[in-house]
Amino acid sequence: MQKNFFFVNTYDCPDIAGDLDKMFNLLEEENIKGLQIPYDNLTALDKEDFKKRLDESGTRLICTHIVARLLSKDKTVFESAINGCKRALEYINYFGCEYFMVVPFTPTDVEGFDDRPRAMQSFIKGLKIIMEEAKKYGIKVVIENISQLILPFSKIEDLEYILDNVKELGFCFDTGNFLCMGIDDTTEAFERLKDRIEMVHIKELELCGIEGGLGCDSGRYVRHTDFGKGQTNLSVMLSKLYENNKDVPFIIEVQNGSPELSWIKQASKYFDEFFGNRE
Repeated sequence: MQKNFFFVNTYDCPDIAGDLDKMFNLLEEENIKGLQIPYDNLTALDKEDFKKRLDESGTRLICTHIVARLLSKDKTVFESAINGCKRALEYINYFGCEYFMVVPFTPTDVEGFDDRPRAMQSFIKGLKIIMEEAKKYGIKVVIENISQLILPFSKIEDLEYILDNVKELGFCFDTGNFLCMGIDDTTEAFERLKDRIEMVHIKELELCGIEGGLGCDSGRYVRHTDFGKGQTNLSVMLSKLYENNKDVPFIIEVQNGSPELSWIKQASKYFDEFFGNRE
């Protein structure tokens, strides 16, 4: 099982502090062979230098994700989002990027819960256009489960509807986001979506109080914690995902912001111990 990591978790780590030499040394030490990177971060790097580093280290650019305002009523904003995704697809193709994740994470574009159906149709319309563009490059397009209930892709039935209506669209199963959505047992989500899974985000969360927690639309507060010590039933879910979807990329996502090096190493060790016994 190839080990993949969120770029920002490594690049923004205080011990790395944006030093690519240190980052790629860390990737080598931890045997991390793939990255997911936000599009804005990718374009901020020197294009030729980063491509060279990827090639020389044998690191794959697994996925690039972009925030695109595909839910907006404003036609100009919608078209701008489409054009931005088209430019991004051309750009990431240079790096041999395999997946493109579209995240229309702009809750203000949905004007109340009565506007969700309209926003969902707008999302589907945009995804269909992006899917056609992505086919030119052989890049797969995916969406993931998000916790904010105002957004029209935050419930299991939302995801099913979108995936049913956008041919060949893939789904990224995020092990942590369901907890924030108010779903404690992710088994139902897995069973309903398992045949659509093209990628997995390995994330560990626990419930907590308002202080130091991330506020969720479900009314609860969560925070990142060490892998295997949270409330996502991670080992059970990873076993199911491995059994059913072991050929898709599994990407580790640790603490938001700038995680300490110890967080990265603990997650990396958990990954090695968990999947090493299954190879």
